[in-house]
Amino acid sequence: MDEIKPLLANRHATYKSRWFMLSVVMIFNISNAMIWISYASIANIASAYYDVSEDRINWFSLVFFFFSVICGLPAFWLIDTYGLRIGMLTGTWINAFGCITRLLASFLLHQRYIFWMALVGQAISACSQPIILAIPTKLAALWFADNERTVANTLASLANPLGVLIASAFSPIIVKEATDMKLMLMIFSVPSVLGALMTTFGVCSDAPPTPPSASAHLISEPFLKGVKMALKSRSFILLMFVFGFGVALFSTITSLLEQIICPRGYDNDIAGLCGALVIVGGLLFSGIAGVYVDKTKRFEETAKVFMLLAAIMSCLVLVSTSLFNQTTLLCIVFFLFGATCLGVAPICLELGVECTYPVDEATSAGLQWMFGQFIGVFLMLGLPELGTKLTPEEQQHSVCNIPGSHNNLDSKDLTNALISVTVVLTVIVLIFVIGFKAEYKRLYAEIEAKTSKILYRESPDDQEVTDFPTA
Repeated sequence: MDEIKPLLANRHATYKSRWFMLSVVMIFNISNAMIWISYASIANIASAYYDVSEDRINWFSLVFFFFSVICGLPAFWLIDTYGLRIGMLTGTWINAFGCITRLLASFLLHQRYIFWMALVGQAISACSQPIILAIPTKLAALWFADNERTVANTLASLANPLGVLIASAFSPIIVKEATDMKLMLMIFSVPSVLGALMTTFGVCSDAPPTPPSASAHLISEPFLKGVKMALKSRSFILLMFVFGFGVALFSTITSLLEQIICPRGYDNDIAGLCGALVIVGGLLFSGIAGVYVDKTKRFEETAKVFMLLAAIMSCLVLVSTSLFNQTTLLCIVFFLFGATCLGVAPICLELGVECTYPVDEATSAGLQWMFGQFIGVFLMLGLPELGTKLTPEEQQHSVCNIPGSHNNLDSKDLTNALISVTVVLTVIVLIFVIGFKAEYKRLYAEIEAKTSKILYRESPDDQEVTDFPTA
């Protein structure tokens, strides 16, 4: 490798180590999402286990929204000021500590207190969420070439919904009755500990010795100045608003899925299947969209098409969840809902970087996620309040309550709540499609740098390096 070193100063190089970095971020993301959504598809059984109402089980999701907003700016400052490695170390260990706290509650405390300690553990893990949501765009910018960034960002960002898929699919399989909750908590703790250990012993630097692209050479704006620059961009504000509301709606529907469909006779297994199909659709279509955008750089056009389709799919979700005995239709609709809503997420994050460059990538992505969590707090609190009493037909079909549990409450029909948020989403999407105009600041900066050859010497044979150059 010594003979490569003198050449690297004027070339862009990629390292195979970037794939390890990506795998660590993905495991961190998967774990955090599994913790967040653990109870969504088994809310009725969790209610019986913790001896609380289902409204309180919703707190496990609500604290993620709440603490993500509170910890958002400090998390972005940490990554921007101290770098990727410190951010990853801090995030993975906070995440693991919260998950272990939640597990220990079931083994160490009296039944009366385990809910509250588990909620504390959930809140601790929630504090790490803004870190992991902000990291993918920065990782892609620092470690991946310009024709790999969207794909890398897609893989890292969609590890979060992959965690939702795992939790949604396996929670109902593992937990058939309240006594199975301990086993689920033990299994779901493994990825969090693994991610922390991989980061501690495997992540040794913030960035590779040689930048992978022209923009990776440059130092981003200081944190506070970067935040101000981002919030002064009209295009970024509009993007942040539509992305945030879409994320909030998706997260809320995912969290309340079992409660939305159980009045129509769909049990926990169907809720878990629908939650899994949402993620499968998102993973499939986001991968296709990521490759397409990396090759064509058509961020704006792709984002607008996906946004329109997402609004249409949200309407279909509203219709399908109001029907009885339509399991196949329900599964198809949720698959397409995930394909459009999740498919557009990595593209929006990359588009946000383009609009705000040279603002730090973690800051622009983090602001979008934080706004989504902020809106999510209101949706998580508001949607159940907009619910109505079940009709006699719905009461006849409902499978919401566990027989014999004294915590069973009157379940609610959330159709009116879904109508309200679907209308709002549709209006916001239309405003975005009509009013948004992309600013490809990072892309133009890279083109100018390569063309002028003032800052960088053009290197047609940029290469992948197996390992870091040796001294």
